[in-house]
Amino acid sequence: LDRSHHRDLRHVACAVYVRMARYYDTHRKTGIVASLFGEETAMPYTMFASAVFFAPERHEDCEYRLDPIHIYRCQNGFWECMRIHGSRQKSSKLGEMMRACDQRLRLALDPTHPLKEEKVPKYLAKIIDDEIVAWLSWDAAHQPVKIDIDLSQLGHIRSAAAQTREALLIDEEREDDVLAEVDTAGSEQPKAEPAADAFVELVAAPIRQDEADEPTISTEQFGVVAPLLAPTPAVVSTAPAGTATALDPAADAYLRALLEQNAAQTASAVERSGQSEDMLVDTINEALFDLVGDTVIEFDAAAPHIIEDYEADVRGYLDHE
Repeated sequence: LDRSHHRDLRHVACAVYVRMARYYDTHRKTGIVASLFGEETAMPYTMFASAVFFAPERHEDCEYRLDPIHIYRCQNGFWECMRIHGSRQKSSKLGEMMRACDQRLRLALDPTHPLKEEKVPKYLAKIIDDEIVAWLSWDAAHQPVKIDIDLSQLGHIRSAAAQTREALLIDEEREDDVLAEVDTAGSEQPKAEPAADAFVELVAAPIRQDEADEPTISTEQFGVVAPLLAPTPAVVSTAPAGTATALDPAADAYLRALLEQNAAQTASAVERSGQSEDMLVDTINEALFDLVGDTVIEFDAAAPHIIEDYEADVRGYLDHE
């Protein structure tokens, strides 16, 4: 979804995270940072533990701030490190939140490539739906104005303007204009026509806005509490819907081996491809993106595998290949 709707997903995901942070502050004992990533605490720290050196004098008291949540302090010759101490693994709660944003936003933007719905807390589902409504409503109301200019009508516009000007002139002004034309005849260089083309280019130039300047719209600012908007048309892809680029024999064999969970055949297919397994997986994911609208193979701690939600799509693709 991020490939075809990066701007929408970015805004909704950020707005949901902000709303969830406020929810944790009011309904939980610990905030969202501590819940997802760990507590911020000070722990004793030995500077350059693997180095051999001798300090004849005690280090003066000091503080070094790497960033707002990572600080080193020395007090009375003893060092400590203040940072978030928690798991180094991925946050499953944050992953659940982001996947729910992906799944529910697809219903509004790209219903032809849905994700399997998983059970999430009702409050999280409501927050996501409200933020989707708020963002899509704001975005629809702030679409750039489209201006069409018929260049063939510029001559007519000039002629009409000249007639209007002539009708507004009084007799004395007409006489002055005639005298001025007689005095300058043969000596004055022809005046350049108004830069109509430049004017048209200026007016018709598309209005651009830097993504970084766009606000993240929340329901609390927009005041929208309504059912989820009707699905909007998905971005038109250059490939026919539901189709995928043909795979070469090695990639085809690798994909079939993954479905059968046959490690020996998987290794053989990688060897036949003449490239690394990472590159082969990237090639397959690119080829099948138009089929499911997402990555079909991902790596975990053990080995690459086909995402469960897309196994049926992959099998159907291989059966009809």
